[in-house]
Amino acid sequence: MRTVTSRDLAHRPKEIRKLLVAGETLQWTSHGSPVALILPFEAAAPKPDWVGRARAAGAVNQSSSTVADSIYADRD
Repeated sequence: MRTVTSRDLAHRPKEIRKLLVAGETLQWTSHGSPVALILPFEAAAPKPDWVGRARAAGAVNQSSSTVADSIYADRD
């Protein structure tokens, strides 16, 4: 784990960003004391397709007629 100072953050942001993109975890210090850990961003897992799963399980009405069609059909 590399250490970066407050001055580094202010004067070398491009270099620090490159380290983070490369997956490096950084320890931020100020006057020699640790302030924070700076972690690289991890992409979130894709969200599950709940509607697709429900359709596959047959839990979703897939008829082509609408509720309005059903109501008007009963009135005839």
